Amino acid sequence: MDNETHAQDGPPQAVETLEFPRVEQVSAAAEGLWHDAHQAFAAGISQKLPQWFQNAAGSSFTFDGSAPTAEELITDRSGGCTIAFEANGLADAIYLQFDQAALFLWIDCMLGGCGAGIPPHRQLTSLEQQLIRCAATEILGVWNNAYRGPHSLAPTISDIVQPRPALPDNLQRVPFELRVGPARGQLSVMVSQGDRARLVERSNSPLNQAGRVPSPEAINRLGTSRVELVVHLAQLTVRTSELMGLQVGDIITTDTHHEDLVSVHVEGKPRFQATVGSLHGHKAIRFAG
Repeated sequence: MDNETHAQDGPPQAVETLEFPRVEQVSAAAEGLWHDAHQAFAAGISQKLPQWFQNAAGSSFTFDGSAPTAEELITDRSGGCTIAFEANGLADAIYLQFDQAALFLWIDCMLGGCGAGIPPHRQLTSLEQQLIRCAATEILGVWNNAYRGPHSLAPTISDIVQPRPALPDNLQRVPFELRVGPARGQLSVMVSQGDRARLVERSNSPLNQAGRVPSPEAINRLGTSRVELVVHLAQLTVRTSELMGLQVGDIITTDTHHEDLVSVHVEGKPRFQATVGSLHGHKAIRFAG
């Protein structure tokens, strides 16, 4: 529908910037996706434990929402090991934290033990560091599958630190419990609030909804080909005299409300509807259907 309008007279007016809400303010459905990713991560590791822990009977890995807070974990540097890693599309480092019990449960079971005995309070040997790096690499593969959304995060280890270092204050802790027989240990994933929002946004993308995720075969066929994506914000009609009189700073008003859905065209054909705003300082659209 065409809208007839004209440039504003007088001094320039401020144009409202619409900021998409942080993940804490997003719908309960998005929070559910975040929780589901934790469960998928725990289930993926539980499925692989028999392969990694050949002699360990009754082992399990579960999401533990009742574990200590992030502040308590950061304060406690009595042992364990912290592994920093990076992932595509995320701004900050993410951390895997093994407490002392979980650290030596992994090492003992990978060496053919059954997790029995009291974990020693000492630094890792060079061989143990190699073992825990191998374990972390496997764990990050499962993490990628659980949290990636429509595209791989390709996580890579950047550093291994023992004992626990001081970490940034804006981290959210996602705790998991490792159980091998009567022994218990905790492994936590530490994510910044900004990256938590990015992970939820990726999971909540329309590309990640059932029936809309491209198959690996389709992705291989498409390769690096590009398509044109156009967002139609508004359509209007102006008089020629008004058009010739437009200057830098003039504002043209339309009947489109800031909460109205806009049309997203792919290669000239309407494919999606979206809302317009900004995210992390960039102009952005949120797919709505």
